[in-house]
Amino acid sequence: VFDRKYDADKFKTEMKIEKLRYDSTGLTINNQITFKELSDDWFQNEVKNRKSEQTQRNYFSDLKNYINPIVGHIKLKDINIRHARAIENNMLDLGKHPRTINKVMMVFKTALNDAVKSNHLLKNPIKGYPELKEPPRDLTYWSENEIKVFLDFIRHDPLYDLYAATLNTGMRLGEVLGLMWDKIDFVSGQIVVSRSLGRSGLKHTTKTHKARFLPMNPVVKAILQKRFKERLNDQFVFTDKNGDHLDYNHVTERHFMVAQREAG
Repeated sequence: VFDRKYDADKFKTEMKIEKLRYDSTGLTINNQITFKELSDDWFQNEVKNRKSEQTQRNYFSDLKNYINPIVGHIKLKDINIRHARAIENNMLDLGKHPRTINKVMMVFKTALNDAVKSNHLLKNPIKGYPELKEPPRDLTYWSENEIKVFLDFIRHDPLYDLYAATLNTGMRLGEVLGLMWDKIDFVSGQIVVSRSLGRSGLKHTTKTHKARFLPMNPVVKAILQKRFKERLNDQFVFTDKNGDHLDYNHVTERHFMVAQREAG
């Protein structure tokens, strides 16, 4: 029974589409499950062990804290644009930044996209839902003089080579920590960036999943040649005094931020 003719017509159309789909493919739509049931299955089969550990943690947190409390109990067949708005409004009430909200909504959309692929939905009910406008991010960077002040101040710091090489190449922290000697070509004067060492260990890929080639300027070449002669580890370029690779979790907060503050 429907209160409006529009709803009855919509239901009739969906049934026709489902019948045609079944006749041509033998597949039926299982849209009676709740979003929580879908998201649990989706996380286990499409996210866990397929995404990076950090992405897995982020998705799990988004589902647990922001999405399922609002729509977890709703059946897939009943999810519509109003539920997306409810998630968004709840996060706005919590004071979350538009960038954070957009990332959560992306997880919601992705789960529903996969619901279509797995024959739980005919189409994504929130496809095309607009993102919130994000305020422009302020870019902060050092002037040439600030770079000189910092490098002069930490000239005798054990991480001086790492800081100087990073400033002269623009490599990400994980990329410079994961740099190995097999990717240093002194003949052509190039560095091949194809690995990243992060919180979850070494990955044989970068954030963009594409290798790139960086030319060595004279400063970087001199640093690498010196470290190659004095190397304590046949694999990693930048190591601690024992020859072990540096810990991603410690470099920024325990070393860089401290040195930056002390250098003024």
